[in-house]
Order: sequence, then C-alpha cells, then structure tokens
Amino acid sequence: IKELTTIVVDYGDSGLVEGSTEIAAEIKVDNLQVGKRVFPLKVKVTGKINGKKLKVKTWELPFNTRKWQYVEPKDWPLFELSF
Repeated sequence: IKELTTIVVDYGDSGLVEGSTEIAAEIKVDNLQVGKRVFPLKVKVTGKINGKKLKVKTWELPFNTRKWQYVEPKDWPLFELSF
C-alpha cells in the first residue's frame, strides 16, 4: 500500500490565531480521461487562508507515474497544509 497524495480535505484554526485559516476541499476522480493510466483528481478548494477569502477554483492534479503520486501545482493554496 502506498500513499498517493497528502491533500488536506478539511482544516481550520479559527479561534487560535488572528486571521484564521479555514479550508474545505472537495475531491473527485476525473474518470472521463479514460486514456490516462491513473485518473487525475479534480479538487475544488474553498475557504480562507490567514483571514483572506480564497477565490473558489477547481484544480486538476495530474498523476506522476515515475514518482507514483499526484502532483500539486506550484500555486497550490494548500501547499502549506500538506504533510
């Protein structure tokens, strides 16, 4: 068994710090791309980071077959929350 991604699906620190972070991510498998060896993930991210509301966006995370894991984009808003 291998972990393919460490996407944070739900996170919140409201009440702990000023300018709180509250994130929700909805993950769907893009099974329409039947030619792919592993289906990409569609991740819709909503919430706020450090008190600033995120623009709602759906990201596509491709799968890297060499590393055998999903790849987070460079401007991925949950990068700081990945473990």
